[in-house]
Amino acid sequence: MSLQKFFLLFFVIFWGHVATGQTDTLHPKSSDCSGAIFLTDTVFGPTTAPQGPGSEMEISGKPTSKYAFHREHHTVWYEFVAPGDGRLEFTIIPEAIEDDYDFLLFEKKGGNFCRKIKNKEVNPIRSNISRNNKSIDSKTGLRRGAEHKFVNQGPGDDFSKDLEISKNDTFLLVLDNVYKNGKGHTLKLHYNLREKTDTTTEKPGQKEDREKQQHVIITVKDKKSGELKNARIKIGYPRSDQVFLKKNDISQLTAKLSPGAKYTITAEAENYFREITRVETPETDTVLHVTIDLTKIEKGNNLTLKNLYFYPGTANFKRDSYETLRNLLTIMEENPDLKIAIHGHVNQPYHWKDKSSQDYLQKLSERRAEAVKRYLKRRGIKTDRLTTEGFSNREMINPYARTEEEMQENRRVEIIVRDI
Repeated sequence: MSLQKFFLLFFVIFWGHVATGQTDTLHPKSSDCSGAIFLTDTVFGPTTAPQGPGSEMEISGKPTSKYAFHREHHTVWYEFVAPGDGRLEFTIIPEAIEDDYDFLLFEKKGGNFCRKIKNKEVNPIRSNISRNNKSIDSKTGLRRGAEHKFVNQGPGDDFSKDLEISKNDTFLLVLDNVYKNGKGHTLKLHYNLREKTDTTTEKPGQKEDREKQQHVIITVKDKKSGELKNARIKIGYPRSDQVFLKKNDISQLTAKLSPGAKYTITAEAENYFREITRVETPETDTVLHVTIDLTKIEKGNNLTLKNLYFYPGTANFKRDSYETLRNLLTIMEENPDLKIAIHGHVNQPYHWKDKSSQDYLQKLSERRAEAVKRYLKRRGIKTDRLTTEGFSNREMINPYARTEEEMQENRRVEIIVRDI
């Protein structure tokens, strides 16, 4: 192969990878059951928006039906196979909270199954056609702890009951966005698989891998007094609603987690701000100690919003920030008399020679505080409960920050309780 042809081939492969690595484009054929997208991973998206009902109207029913959409608006079909025995959960996450996604889940059995769906010869095994709930960013799906298998049109539960699955079960999932000009979505599958108890069939090395778990000791304290505080502790995965370990009314918990993995630990207690802590377990055989300080919701107390990230020089949130913002929103909803001050702080260490103007830093800190207020306001929190103030770089935690971690501690947003 000539050098010219080699570089041409590299260019095509490289840019083809880049172009497809950003957003999963939905083909018009995927709006029909016969063109269902076969999922090979547990996360698909973000996608482009579904466009129209496809070449034929396969789903239609009475407005009060739990087993069918009234009609298809903008649909996409997915097909996937259970990798093992256990329970299935999934989450549909719209890119825009204005979008309203409904879904029907079918277990695929026998031939001509798409035709059977159109002819109403089979019913879905799960559905949710309820109105979108903007307070949770219009998410829907299957979730452990949900009460109903089927939810019909109108006000109703946002999530339907999770599903018992067996290895190689095949499913067809159809999503319908009621509104046109949507922004797309992300689909996350959560397989809660049962561990095999019969170790006689384990392959060499499997038992050792299964026993390689890290001990994580979680301790919850009152931030002001330093005393142990009983709380509800939950362990899950970042960017996921899946919780695989939950303990109530406990101040210390020892958990066995996989080495070299990322987890989210949530601690919550009555009359306290809920805390979400992200950890990564070490690869080596060591005990990881995690201390969570809970801040009481009382006048004058302040809370730093952890894991709230902005793009440099802007008041635009990074994607990892939304878990923290949703947590704050939930706290405001659960405490309707709570009034807060939102304080913005920026990073500009004193030893930096190239310093931005104080006017610029002041306005940036104000804009970041206003961004948090705007997020809450758009989701129904009244503005008389929210005030904002910017502090530029006057109250840095690390005035001579050198590491990224120290600088991140400086560029923060704090919540001050004004009244409760």
